[in-house]
Amino acid sequence: MVGITERFSGQLRSRLLNERAGTTTVNAVEVEPRFDAAGDEYILVTLIVSEPPPGEATWPLDDAFHLRERARQAAAEIDVPTEVEITITSAGDSDTSDELVGEEDESPGAPG
Repeated sequence: MVGITERFSGQLRSRLLNERAGTTTVNAVEVEPRFDAAGDEYILVTLIVSEPPPGEATWPLDDAFHLRERARQAAAEIDVPTEVEITITSAGDSDTSDELVGEEDESPGAPG
């Protein structure tokens, strides 16, 4: 089923590249197939974004929330027929990751 990823990765990249939320911009998009414990395929979409604002450990929560929502919308617009998981990272710092933005909190303003 790797064909699912090949078929939709270019479309997802073109829809999400340069997407902006607040002070955060998507600089690159990686799309890769993954399989869950049951063997079902899902697509992992990694948004590689601009560095967090100066003096901040990570991106504003609202920015991360809106970029994830936009990625979900993009997948729905092109009818991706499988589960899509979204993660956010920056190219320059391995310490910035979704864990720091409260990935489990899916609403703006939720405590992180």
